[in-house]
Amino acid sequence: MDVRQRQSKLSATYPTTNGTSAAQNRPMQDNPYGENISTLNETQKAAQGSAEKQDYLEMVQLTMRLHARLMSVVKLEMERQSIPLNAVQALLLYHIGEGEITAGELTAREQYLGSNASYNLKKMAEQGWLMNHRSKSDRRAVKIRLSDDGLKIYKIIDGLFERHLAQMKLGKGSSQPLSSGFSNLISGMQDLDRLWHDQILYRL
Repeated sequence: MDVRQRQSKLSATYPTTNGTSAAQNRPMQDNPYGENISTLNETQKAAQGSAEKQDYLEMVQLTMRLHARLMSVVKLEMERQSIPLNAVQALLLYHIGEGEITAGELTAREQYLGSNASYNLKKMAEQGWLMNHRSKSDRRAVKIRLSDDGLKIYKIIDGLFERHLAQMKLGKGSSQPLSSGFSNLISGMQDLDRLWHDQILYRL
């Protein structure tokens, strides 16, 4: 059998297309490793997204819980001191502080709703916790400052916060400063505050 006959017999036994060899015409098999890696990456991304959502929801819940607990702690302190003020009123006096402020400036801090702040300020002025007078530079503006009794409330709340800080230092240990932990916490809360502020401002 000559060379041409042998080539013809091989082509009949192992047919090829487009002049390529039989080995070249075999279909390429899927790479199981590449598919597994892709699936693993998608699973990791889904797990990461789920974990981030849980962290966000926990931060929201903690924010709500902290506000409620702060109100309860201040209310308890007022009861302990036999002072006829609720937590919102006591904190209003604390945020006015030792200086002067207008009602507009107080509500601009976005710690209180305008109607609630106006009602409580008027009521506490009637009860003698604070005093108000017209601004000399702008007769339309009413300046608010604490009376002697109001200053006592300020000092009580300030002392309460000082005790909290001392208790946290004692629990954490004097060798570990609170500043680093506070910085991370404040940064996260500021991010949340900016997010919610933009949602309200731009109606997102």
